Amino acid sequence: MTRAATRTGEGVLERDHELAVLSDVLRAAASERGGLVWVEGPAGIGKTRLLDAARERAAALGMTVLAARAARLERDFAFGVVRGLFETLVARRPGLLAGAARLAAPVVSSGPASPPGGDTDAGSALHGLYWLTANLAEAGPVLLVVDDAHVADAASLRAIAYLARRVSELGVAIVLGAQPPAVHTASPLVDALREAGTTTVLRPAPLSRDGIEALVRCRFAGSPDPSFTAACHEVTGGNPLLVHALLAAVAEAGGDADRAGAETVAALAPAVVATFVARRLRESGTEAATVARAVALLDGRAELRHVVAVSGLDPAVVSRGRRRWSGRSCCTRAGR
Repeated sequence: MTRAATRTGEGVLERDHELAVLSDVLRAAASERGGLVWVEGPAGIGKTRLLDAARERAAALGMTVLAARAARLERDFAFGVVRGLFETLVARRPGLLAGAARLAAPVVSSGPASPPGGDTDAGSALHGLYWLTANLAEAGPVLLVVDDAHVADAASLRAIAYLARRVSELGVAIVLGAQPPAVHTASPLVDALREAGTTTVLRPAPLSRDGIEALVRCRFAGSPDPSFTAACHEVTGGNPLLVHALLAAVAEAGGDADRAGAETVAALAPAVVATFVARRLRESGTEAATVARAVALLDGRAELRHVVAVSGLDPAVVSRGRRRWSGRSCCTRAGR
């Protein structure tokens, strides 16, 4: 059976299952049965769109919604993501730090985030964060959302894992978006969150041809030629973000969703994909970028020892960087 390719109210294509799971978890939290959803997939697959949909549905249910986004450049600051979640709320409602929740004050109050090796008592902070969350949930159900959780600082991941083990006692839903382990250095904390008993893992699939056709119809007037849709599917692998970028490039070039447009797709795809991949490589760090350049010089058919020789990196570093690069190379069809 073909997956539905219609737009929902949140503008999310072919994500009926994922949206249903998110709705179930939110409704359970509203009944004081908390849970955690781990939304996992490569860059551009639509994780952030699903997290946004969860936020919108939670707001419609009258839930308190707290959201933060992790950043690779900030992962050395302990409890940075936790502060992003709670700081503004606590500033408005200092009474939430009553009782044992006061132990969380050093990691959620205003001021610079704690540097590595700071004086914050991590155990007390975790205990305080639990009671801060419990105090908040007393007034009604809560949704905590963290995007790019795979690059969050270790202290914040530990705090979220601490809450996740106790979330079934509270009216709290936690939704995390992350890239798969293939494109980042997996950590025990990430594994603990993905594998927790209260966790539901969602892995959004690439768009089908029907889904891509729906996007084409939104961009161009009339019915697209099947060859145009097929060309878009072939060069993007169904990655929604890349499909949007490709359709924008075709429109800017004066093309249309017809047979001639299919040829335009073939001509524009390498540059569009290169821009997409370059941006993702910059986000991955210097290791992945160096490995990718070495692989490109070797025409993509290199053995590990060849990449080591060309890049000048340690074999373990090359192996790690190659895993990150291969996890992002979902769109290499365009380079054929």
